[in-house]
Amino acid sequence: MFDLKTFEKDFFLARTPKIYFGPGMFERIPNFIGELGSRAAVITGSSSLENSGKKEILFRMLKCASINYVVKKVRSEPTCELVDRISNSIREFNPDFIIAIGGGSVIDAGKAVACMLEEEGSVLDLLEDVGTRKPSGRKRTFIAVPTTAGTGSEATKNAVISGNHGKHKSGFKKSLRHDNYVPDIALVDPSLTLSCAPLISAQSGIDAFTQLLESFVSRGASYFTDSLAKEALHAGRGIFPNLRNLGKDDISSRCVMSYAALISGITLTNAGLGAVHGFASSIGGLFPIPHGAICGALLTAVCEVNIAVLMKKKEAGSFYLQKYAEAAEILTGQKFANLNDALDGLIAWIRELTERLEIPPLREYGMTEEDFEKIVSQTSARNNPVELSGEDLTEVLKRSL
Repeated sequence: MFDLKTFEKDFFLARTPKIYFGPGMFERIPNFIGELGSRAAVITGSSSLENSGKKEILFRMLKCASINYVVKKVRSEPTCELVDRISNSIREFNPDFIIAIGGGSVIDAGKAVACMLEEEGSVLDLLEDVGTRKPSGRKRTFIAVPTTAGTGSEATKNAVISGNHGKHKSGFKKSLRHDNYVPDIALVDPSLTLSCAPLISAQSGIDAFTQLLESFVSRGASYFTDSLAKEALHAGRGIFPNLRNLGKDDISSRCVMSYAALISGITLTNAGLGAVHGFASSIGGLFPIPHGAICGALLTAVCEVNIAVLMKKKEAGSFYLQKYAEAAEILTGQKFANLNDALDGLIAWIRELTERLEIPPLREYGMTEEDFEKIVSQTSARNNPVELSGEDLTEVLKRSL
């Protein structure tokens, strides 16, 4: 859908990291770390660095560059307590830079630690909606090295942190956000994802897919973000449904997925996301459900309800309906006879995707209809292509249960 009027829309482009992308890029770390200082804090996951076979390589590279380092592990999604504990434990060591190597949770934790080394108090004080003050934007130099292809956190300006506070006594997920929190360097080596288990590949991949689709139909989208999102969707359309079956040496598919995840981080930062990720924040704060699993369980229903509400708006909704139709043609590789056929084709493709990836419904994680009211009350989706009422949001949950 090319329209010259698209260029009339204003947009702001957040800065991106200095990006190093490609198989084998990990071994090039010595090319730039020597310029960053003599002390590093390395934040890793519980096993991803070991599974990739790169742990000893990293430590050897740091030693060869005469860099002293400390290592901290993140074994779950980052909480306020975890971020504060790591930050306080390395404050005296005073690292010049932080390297976070792992999935989205590890990178978010590292991003928050890089911030908190320049702030006083708890990270809770700086979180959106629940904090008492805004972050200053100061941080230590931060390098993000993803070992999964999903969240795109290596290119975003926020870190998602879990905790309990005030009206959210039962739990919340909120963002630590500032334009300056975009990593200084994103080192994306797809070979680091080869050791990902099929379940992790599937859950991470559907998160990246959801971010690309939601940013494409977002009210904050621009021609710039559309160009990136469409190309990444096109590149990944044949790989997304097969994420559980990627071979241990299928580096080509891993490169595509790492690229898709990276681009999804750039597009979500600049365009914003929709109701799937609005729900993911509220549901993730209440239930211990993997983020990608939430996205996969909700995606079909959110698209169905969005399209139904847009249909009722007729002319007002036609622009976003056409974007959904364009996404359908990109993903299926088909030319549809009319708009309705394209929209039906999109829903069928997404439903088949979630089935092939074996994404379970939300009830399998303990959610019931009694939880709907609380979830809806905590769900915001300001960049969704259409405003959804409480009844609409409840309908999404019913279809996803």
